Amino acid sequence: MSALSKRIHLFGLLLILTSPWAYADYKGELDQTQAQAQLQAGQITAIDVRSPEEYQAGHVPGAINIPHDHIDAQLAKIAHLKDKPVLLYCRSGRRAAMAESTLTQLGFTQLYHLQGDMLGWSKNRLPEEN
Repeated sequence: MSALSKRIHLFGLLLILTSPWAYADYKGELDQTQAQAQLQAGQITAIDVRSPEEYQAGHVPGAINIPHDHIDAQLAKIAHLKDKPVLLYCRSGRRAAMAESTLTQLGFTQLYHLQGDMLGWSKNRLPEEN
């Protein structure tokens, strides 16, 4: 291996090791059935990151509403969940991804994303609370 090749490999390794994602424990997506079963068993907490108006119109049963742009301000409400499984969702996925990034930076270690978000939940006619 040439000196240049070794440097490139070393640089790549350093990028990976210093990336915040290297320390995050992002678990990926949970499908609707898995999510519903884990919620019913009390094995995961759902956080709806949509607006209060969207939340009031219908949400996953038992979900906590913390809009994605208010996570920092409402951290005390969910700080006890830092090392516990948390299921994030919004309407279609964009805001949940933003919330996942924020929560990772704040030290949350077991983050999941609801596959299909609320659109998928409603489409599958799963139970909703108002």
